[in-house]
Amino acid sequence: MGDHTDHTEKSTPHELPLYQKVEVPSQTSETARQYMAQMVDSLDAILELDLASFAANKTLPAKLFELLSEALDCYDHYIEHIVTAEGWDVSCRRGCSACCEHELARGVTALEALNIYRHVRDWEDIGSLYEHAAENAVTFQQLLAEEMRREPGPLGPDDPRVTKAHLAYNRLKRPCPFLDREQGACRIYPVRPLVCRFFFNLSPAEWCDPDHEGYLKRETRCMDPYTAVQERLHAINQRLGIRVLHFLSGAFMTLAGNVMEGKPLQLV
Repeated sequence: MGDHTDHTEKSTPHELPLYQKVEVPSQTSETARQYMAQMVDSLDAILELDLASFAANKTLPAKLFELLSEALDCYDHYIEHIVTAEGWDVSCRRGCSACCEHELARGVTALEALNIYRHVRDWEDIGSLYEHAAENAVTFQQLLAEEMRREPGPLGPDDPRVTKAHLAYNRLKRPCPFLDREQGACRIYPVRPLVCRFFFNLSPAEWCDPDHEGYLKRETRCMDPYTAVQERLHAINQRLGIRVLHFLSGAFMTLAGNVMEGKPLQLV
């Protein structure tokens, strides 16, 4: 679990200038290590379950989602510990939904999409949620296609064309399908993906508007889980045997439509 060893805050370049990944002393504290170890234990327990048959019969052990909830709770405690230990004055709070109003949440996995689908499948407005997600997904894919027409070639990790499409999408200010705009709150908060948990803005909240002059100058933080956690999440997704688009609207669209075909997930 010793992936993070630096003892001073250090920013590292990320694919977007407004998303600053950092390493800080509290990430390697005993408390942080305990939370990450507990998260790894929960994910290891998921890997011991029967996941391989999902692609064929759309059935999963109910225990998977109990263990995933435990893992996400550990991650939330890990984040809370770091924010408190570093003394960060975070602008993000209930009622502030700036990111959800326009940000493209990239880095969503098939496991997380399944968790969201299970959570919302029986909602009365599931049809409109799917349509909203599909519209968002198609919009981003079209923007990315335009960038690839201008600069042909295969996509690579942290590809600048994805960055350009991402920023262009944000400026369109298309809200997340899971945002309750009246309340300024996330409707899937308990099952929101990691990417929606690890991003913080330390600048004034109004800077989160893509039209604000400070948008690309915001002081932000992205706190990834330890490498051991990321490796296990990847292994779980491999075992599930399905692929989804790696951004929230796209992941939900492909999981709900292409994989589940709107049918309920069977738990055993």
